[in-house]
Amino acid sequence: MNNGINELKACLPRIKRARDFHLYDFGGKRYLDLWLDGGRAALGHKAGKIVREMKNSLEKGLSAGYPSVYAHRLLKQVQRVYPDVAGLSVVFSGADAVLPVLRPFTGRRLPGGLCELVLPMAGSTCLRLVCADAASIDLLPAPDAVPVFLLSGMCRAASELAVFDETEGEKAWQAFDSPLWRRDGPWLYPEVAEDTYPALFKALLGRGVVLSPDFKTPSCAPYIFTEGEIAPIKEIEREFLIG
Repeated sequence: MNNGINELKACLPRIKRARDFHLYDFGGKRYLDLWLDGGRAALGHKAGKIVREMKNSLEKGLSAGYPSVYAHRLLKQVQRVYPDVAGLSVVFSGADAVLPVLRPFTGRRLPGGLCELVLPMAGSTCLRLVCADAASIDLLPAPDAVPVFLLSGMCRAASELAVFDETEGEKAWQAFDSPLWRRDGPWLYPEVAEDTYPALFKALLGRGVVLSPDFKTPSCAPYIFTEGEIAPIKEIEREFLIG
């Protein structure tokens, strides 16, 4: 992680609570979260039954990385969304080389070869879901001994992703169309220069909107918000108008 990312993260207040697509600091201020944990909270913080699924697993004592049914279930749920996936491995972050990233809501075909799928499970930053098509399945890294409760949460996240109505999502995400970024589904790729991005991040943060602190990791538009919450983006456009 470079110093620029650390600098922008340091601008964030201490967060007391996260709910849906909002963050709340200890002073009671609410923020519209467009960082969403690198997109891992694309369906919201505490989305669906993910947290409940992990709690149920913990109550069964499934906190260690023992063999379980969830690796197979995870594959089946992922295949509901990405039929090209022939196999997958869950490994800890930092393992193996950097892979192409497959973000949800941008099509249902793999880029070819191995790729890393971003699942909508907030807090799963420590894990990588590596997927392979049939031609690349022999290249999959060996799975790590991931705690079973985390695998159960990933399985539920894949299930939530499979039933999400992308058509309704697209209607909501269009509200975030702006010359400040290029939108692909909910993903917002900056159109400002990299050296200008910190100023944009800080300007929106001051108005209650949190962008990704990493220029190279897109922000993520929520599908639940109010008109007042996105008004600051239009105000900022006048300051950072492109072209």
